[in-house]
This record gives sequence, C-alpha cells and structure tokens, in this order.
Amino acid sequence: EELNVSRNVEKKRIRIVQEMLDTESTFLSTLNQVLFGVIEPAKKRLLLTAEEIQLLSQLSVDVIIKASVTLIKHLQQALDGYRKDSASLLCVGDVFCSVMTEDVIAAFIKYSSYYTKVSQSLT
Repeated sequence: EELNVSRNVEKKRIRIVQEMLDTESTFLSTLNQVLFGVIEPAKKRLLLTAEEIQLLSQLSVDVIIKASVTLIKHLQQALDGYRKDSASLLCVGDVFCSVMTEDVIAAFIKYSSYYTKVSQSLT
C-alpha cells in the first residue's frame, strides 16, 4: 500500500510540473504575440507616442521573455530527468530560484503593475 501512495505522489508531482510547464509555455507564446504582433508593428507604423514607447520599453519584456524561456527549459529538464529516474529528486523550487534573479523580479513587478493598471482602466 505504501508503494501505491508513493506512485500516486509521483504521478501528482509529474502532473503539477507538467501544468507549470504548459502554463509557462502559453504565457510565453502570448507575450511573444503581443510583443511581435502588436507592440513592434505599432512602433514601426508610428502608432504610439514617444511617451507610450518609453513606457513599454520600461516594462523589460525582453527580460521576462528570456526568463520564461529559461524556466521552460529547466522545468522540461527536471521533468525529463524525473521520468528517467523516479528516484531522483525533482527540485522545482530550485528551478524557480535559479531563474528569479533581481532583474527578472524587478521586470515582473513592473509588468504586473502595468498589467493591473491597464486591466483596471478597461473595466
């Protein structure tokens, strides 16, 4: 019975990490669509004011994208390693700690603050 409990825990752990990986991949895809499908074309077509361009550049979207790519890569490596050797410890916390540097945290704070302001202004 203890073996079944252990296997259930392993399966849940894998599902949770897979969900994190899927969610981060969706976030990265959406962020890339906004950046390259909306923001960059708007800049090129001069649809944004200098103030709006400055505001968008302060969001450090490039930092967030790099962090997201790194997070996806490390989560996938952790998941693959765990699937190959279930005795290995899947340290997802270590993955997040290695990705969340000071510049990444600062970029996320700016991004989430801007996102909140825009969301509130639309409602």
